Amino acid sequence: MRKIYLSGIIIISLFSCRPGLDIPAPDPGVLNLVSFVSVGDGYTAGLANVQIGDSSTYSGWHPESQQYSFPALLFEQFSLTGSGIFSQPSLPSGGSGRLYIESVTEPICEFEESTPVIWLEEGNLDWESDKNVSIPDNLGMPGLQISDASISFAQQRSPAWALLGANENQNYTGLIREARPQFFSLFLGLEQYLSFAIDGQNFSLPSRSDIIQNLAGMLDNLTEIPGSRGLVANLPDATTFPYFTRIQEQFINVENCRGTASPIYITNSNGDVSQAAEGERILLPARPYLGTEYNGNGPFGLVTTNPVPARWVLDHEELDLIRASVEDYNSIVDSLVRDINLNSGYQKVAIVDLFSAFRELENGIVEDGINLSTEYLSGEIFSLDGLFLTPRGNAWMANVFIETINQVSAFGASIPPLDITAYQGIRYP
Repeated sequence: MRKIYLSGIIIISLFSCRPGLDIPAPDPGVLNLVSFVSVGDGYTAGLANVQIGDSSTYSGWHPESQQYSFPALLFEQFSLTGSGIFSQPSLPSGGSGRLYIESVTEPICEFEESTPVIWLEEGNLDWESDKNVSIPDNLGMPGLQISDASISFAQQRSPAWALLGANENQNYTGLIREARPQFFSLFLGLEQYLSFAIDGQNFSLPSRSDIIQNLAGMLDNLTEIPGSRGLVANLPDATTFPYFTRIQEQFINVENCRGTASPIYITNSNGDVSQAAEGERILLPARPYLGTEYNGNGPFGLVTTNPVPARWVLDHEELDLIRASVEDYNSIVDSLVRDINLNSGYQKVAIVDLFSAFRELENGIVEDGINLSTEYLSGEIFSLDGLFLTPRGNAWMANVFIETINQVSAFGASIPPLDITAYQGIRYP
C-alpha cells in the first residue's frame, strides 16, 4: 500500500436551507421503472475514492462503491412501484482498489483542522478479467469519453468493456441498442471534462460534432423502443469540485502557529510564472508539497524560482475554455431532448439539471437535516479523491433525478426520495 498525505485547511461554511422533498406514495405513472438501464461513465458505474493520475489501475471501482452507485440507489426507490432486479457488472472482492483514511493527525495550531492520512488499498490484480456473459442494467463504464461511444471497445482506453457483457468489436452505442430499456438515465461526459482539467496533455475536450453525433446516436437507440422514456442529465461545472478548489490562492504558514499568509506562485498554460490570481485553481495533488523543499530552488509554490507547475494549475484561460465547452454541451442536450419530444408528440425525455443542483451546493444546502456542500471532506458529497461521490453524495444526486421525475406531469409518477441520513459521507477510522 502507498501512503498519501493530504493536508487540511480551515473550512468555514455558510449553509442555506433548501426545503425538504415531499414524500409521495409510490406510483410509476406511465413509466416502466423496473425495466431501467443507466448509461454513462464512472459516475454512473459508482467510482469512489479513486487514486487520480494512475489510469492503469482504475482504482475506486469495487462491489461496495457499486452498491452505492446513483443508478442502484434510484432503483431502490423504483422497486417500490413494482418488483424487479437491477444488475451491475460483477466485480471481485476489492475490485480495483480504493483510497481510505488510515488515521487522523490532530492539529498543532488552533486555526488548523485535523489532517487525514490517506492510504491506497491495492485492488484485486484480476479485477477486470472476468467477462460478464450478459449485459447488465448499469452500463456505466469508467473512463468512457464521449468520442469513444462510436468506436470499438478494442480501441478504447478503459478495460471495463468486458465487464459489460460486450465483445471487443462492439461499440458503446451498439451495446445500448441491445439493452433495450423501457426507462433509462443518460449521464455522460463529466469524466472527459475532468480528464482534460487534470491532464490536458493526454486528454482533449470533446468537439461539438462529437457531442452531437454520439449523444444523438445513444438517444436514438434509447428512445426507439415504443413507450420508452428516460432522463438525460446535463453537466455541472466540474471546476467547482474540491479537487480544484481545496487550495486557496494564498498559503497559510503554520510555522510557530503565526498563521501568516503568503502568495502562491504558479506556472500558467503559456509557461509564464505569476502569482495565483483569485479564481485560478491549484489542483489537490500540490497541497502536500506547498512550502516544502519539493523540486529544490526554494519553498515550493512560495517563490518564483519554484512555482507550482502548469500540470497542477488551471489558469483563467483554461477555466474559460472548460466552462464554455460545458455550456455548449448543455445547450446541445437541451436541443436534442427538445427535438425528441417534438418528434414524439409527447414528453419522452426529461432533463436533469445537475448544473444548477451542483451550483446550489457551492453555497451549502441542508437536506434531511444534514449540511451538504462542495467543501472537501466536510461537505459530505465528495469522496477522498475530491471528484467522485460518497454514498451520501450519490443519494443526494439520485434525489435530484427523482425530483425531476416527480416534476414531469407527463410521467405521472410519484417516487419517494431517499433519506440521505441512511448513507455515509466520508468514512473516518
